Amino acid sequence: MLKQVRRLFGRSKPGRAQPAATVIADEQQTPVAHPTVDDSFSLPFEIRPMQPGDAEALRQLFKQSIEQIGAKHYDPEAIAAWAASADQQGFIPGLEQGLTLVATLHGEHAGFAQLHPASHIEMLYLSPDASGLGIASLLYQYLEDEARMAGSRTMTTASSLTAQRFFESVGFQVSDEEVVKRGKATIKRLRMLKVLVAD
Repeated sequence: MLKQVRRLFGRSKPGRAQPAATVIADEQQTPVAHPTVDDSFSLPFEIRPMQPGDAEALRQLFKQSIEQIGAKHYDPEAIAAWAASADQQGFIPGLEQGLTLVATLHGEHAGFAQLHPASHIEMLYLSPDASGLGIASLLYQYLEDEARMAGSRTMTTASSLTAQRFFESVGFQVSDEEVVKRGKATIKRLRMLKVLVAD
């Protein structure tokens, strides 16, 4: 995956030509000219496992994502109750279960995603500033790869209405609807399923 992204983002240094691999003239081959590689290139983002120092940044990212992105589909009471779950004592210990990946963009926290257990996406949240950049797709693909390596035949998630289109775009389908309570507020979400290995 990162090799593909590197090809998309990679650029040679200014003024450095990229010759063809082989040039043939009058039935004589010239020596093969290989494209140069710019080893100084670095991606503007990184995807890595969660580290202890990420805790507070992920707590704030979770709140901002809900308050700014989630507000398109939920009323203020539901948004406030949902975001407040980041302040509960079990929020960070919950992120330490299973596999939690963190995406950074130019050194800033841009998103995170959690696989727990091995066939279930428990969380996938983006910073409002990182929305629409493809970071959610990269985080998701890493989780799917992990699920496949663990032998999972399907993947599930409990998606918000806000995330429904994204999950459908990567192959999930709605299997059920449910309503959960956060304090006095009720939040509608969707049970979604993706088949990885057909029977």
